[in-house]
Amino acid sequence: RHYQTRYEAQQDILQYIAVFYNSQRLHSYLDYKSPNQYEAEAEAAKSIKAA
Repeated sequence: RHYQTRYEAQQDILQYIAVFYNSQRLHSYLDYKSPNQYEAEAEAAKSIKAA
């Protein structure tokens, strides 16, 4: 992709980091799960314990 300004490129990179890199990619610390998947499983486990 060709960016008109440096700011445009920075915004695209920051969005990539926030949307994909930090939330969807697999993390070894989370037992190779994405943060979204890990949080969903933790919330489900919490709901089961509360019931």
